[in-house]
Amino acid sequence: MSLSLARRGVPGRNTSPLPLRAAGSIFTCLVLTLGACEKGEIPPHVTQAELEAERQAQDPKRFLTGGERVFFDDFQRPELGDKWVQDRIASESEPPSWAIDNGWVRTGKTKNQGIYANAIPTTGNVRIEISMASDKPLAGAFAGDLKIEAFNTEPKHEKGYSFINGGWNNRFDTIAKLGEHTADDKRKPAREIEEGKVYRYAVVLAGAQIHWFREGELLYTFEDRTPVRGPWLGLNAWLSNARFDEVAVYKL
Repeated sequence: MSLSLARRGVPGRNTSPLPLRAAGSIFTCLVLTLGACEKGEIPPHVTQAELEAERQAQDPKRFLTGGERVFFDDFQRPELGDKWVQDRIASESEPPSWAIDNGWVRTGKTKNQGIYANAIPTTGNVRIEISMASDKPLAGAFAGDLKIEAFNTEPKHEKGYSFINGGWNNRFDTIAKLGEHTADDKRKPAREIEEGKVYRYAVVLAGAQIHWFREGELLYTFEDRTPVRGPWLGLNAWLSNARFDEVAVYKL
């Protein structure tokens, strides 16, 4: 764009007023420091290295390493012991069948009667890691459906957040707050679960954002300006033949 700038009081120069639109464009160019006048431009004083550093600083994957480990359980024992509290839902006629099997804690037909550990810091940023697999079902079709709960205020179902991969018969992923069928349950198409395959998951709470990862790749982000910050971590399932191992919690 060619502009003829006015210089008042200088003989022989164009003294017509600067068009309002052009003046606004020049002002915008002067005040922007991290933008550009044209879409896609990079200001000359911002290097590619600086842009990459800024991108990495905003990438939630930066929370997948580091921190102080404050809880760990690899289930290398015959019984659950007193580290975990088992929930019991009165309306369910059958108790859940939680048991340790060859270094994994396993369940079938749990129907959301989970086990919970008082393991999560209630302030600051937090990362939770866990290995999970969904095996051949005890009856019926393979459902996928791997789930943990975190930041629960009580050792009970739907008292915090549910993190679900392959829920509802391997169809949906979600992070659901205080209930799996509420307005906050914004389901996405599932990154499907393969029968018997072990996946490493991570939950990250950083500020107002909660991230759900599988094998280092982001499954879901949930933004919550009023997060639930209870201390309870839960292992849970509906009807899937799920198993869990190497549970770790880090203060970041």
